[in-house]
Amino acid sequence: MASLMRHATHWRLAAAVAAFGLAITVVFVLVYFQPQDLFISHTVDQARPPRAVVVRQGSFRSGEHATTGVAQLLDSPGGLTTLRLAPFRTSNGPAVHVWLSAAAPGAPNAPSPPAPTSTSAG
Repeated sequence: MASLMRHATHWRLAAAVAAFGLAITVVFVLVYFQPQDLFISHTVDQARPPRAVVVRQGSFRSGEHATTGVAQLLDSPGGLTTLRLAPFRTSNGPAVHVWLSAAAPGAPNAPSPPAPTSTSAG
């Protein structure tokens, strides 16, 4: 009888350790890989700042995901410089990185000129 109880206790302990390991694995996958982002679509539609003037603009080059749109640097009358992505479209992925470069399209990346002191990207 005692060995039967010990055997059942070992099985319960093994099941608890396996369940804990599975829970840790699920949490790791959800936090690190963020598979839920494959099914979530975010749309942001903000109006262009009033009286803003386009200073520079350039188009996107697709990397691993098809990406379209135009990046615009806008100067507002108050001296605020804004980066605007319009009409920006890309597929869902773990992260989107936008690199600004002073190089001509197709040319190797060149160092960018110094940024103005009052630039806002938001």
